[in-house]
Amino acid sequence: MTENFLINPAKKVEPTEVVQVPDANKSKLPRDATVLLDAVLEHRGWDKRAGQVQMVQAISEAIWNKNPNAPVDISTNAPVGTGKSLAYILAALASGKRVLVATSTKSLQDQLIKEELPKLKEDLKAIYDYDLTYGMMKGKSNYPCLATTRAMLNAGDADDLALFDDIEQ
Repeated sequence: MTENFLINPAKKVEPTEVVQVPDANKSKLPRDATVLLDAVLEHRGWDKRAGQVQMVQAISEAIWNKNPNAPVDISTNAPVGTGKSLAYILAALASGKRVLVATSTKSLQDQLIKEELPKLKEDLKAIYDYDLTYGMMKGKSNYPCLATTRAMLNAGDADDLALFDDIEQ
């Protein structure tokens, strides 16, 4: 069984500091995604998977090596059972950045929203007293064109603008 990661960061970065993730949480998460992964796996009583560790490291390095103000596009491809969802979500959380995850199927989207994220929310609350927040965008009305996005930004509705909090005009 071979893993195929479509990530090739230019250099290795070793994030070791702790970051306040930009939201209402008062608790801190480790900035090293492998530390987060180890803590969640231990909390669940699960064993480490080599492919999952490799993936969380590769995704973290890709995020860390990107210009802080630029979006990061990452694609992953690995066998069933590798632990992809947990790997990319924890790598994203450790970055301290707001993240948008696009799934290739509705069933994966449902799995993330109904199973993976609620369980991870429980884990992070128990381990770090961190309150993970997430939401789902679904349907063609949730894919704004440039005109719709500009109209939303000009309207100034705080709930609608939450995704854009870290983006400068």
